[in-house]
Amino acid sequence: MAVPNLKYAIGNSASTTGSSAISNSDTSVPLTSDTNFAAESGAGMVLLDEGQAAEELAYSTGKSGSSLTVPLVNRGLEGGSAQAHASGASVKGILTAGMWNDLIDHLNTEHDDDGLHAGKIRRTVEVITIGYTMDASVGDGKAYFTVPEELDGMNLGAVHARVITAGTTGTTDIQVRNVTGTADMLSTVITIDSGDTGSDTATAAAVIDAANDDVSTNDLIAIDVDAVSTTAPKGLIVRLRFVPA
Repeated sequence: MAVPNLKYAIGNSASTTGSSAISNSDTSVPLTSDTNFAAESGAGMVLLDEGQAAEELAYSTGKSGSSLTVPLVNRGLEGGSAQAHASGASVKGILTAGMWNDLIDHLNTEHDDDGLHAGKIRRTVEVITIGYTMDASVGDGKAYFTVPEELDGMNLGAVHARVITAGTTGTTDIQVRNVTGTADMLSTVITIDSGDTGSDTATAAAVIDAANDDVSTNDLIAIDVDAVSTTAPKGLIVRLRFVPA
């Protein structure tokens, strides 16, 4: 099923009753009230006789006055069959699981895993800074990577750090440094709090320095550890996300 035009789709709050009986071959549903059924087109999924033996899903392609148009080929959807419905049967505008799946598939083809439109390319670089079973320690240049051509002209857009085993007492602080540009890329360093394994739960969030966030092909980027918890964490992985300038 094609993804419906959600701008004009029948709303989930649209609910009324049929003002007269219909057979299993009728192509319209007279409504007692058309409140909340989209005035622009009336298009959308309709649930008739919800919870009853005659429950039926149909697709309305339009609205004429206070009647929904339901073409015969779109009655009895999603494994059901067209049914006869008495006057007073419930009529409800809904989205079905199938429509949600179609919509999700559509969004997945148009957007990346962060919800951005696919045209806005984001690239993630993970740097294993300290071995998984090794104690973290303070020092510059704990790890390096060279900016590839694919990241040329992009900006550092997000950062995250994770240890394998949490440290305790005090924070572990990480700086990202552009060695080629001789500049720290963070105005507030990445922090992993005592007892935590990730910077996403830190009290103080990292802040990227907008004046030093851009990278060029072959820039050398260093990961510096500025502070370590009194009981040192083990391992360190730093993730850097680059976005178009």
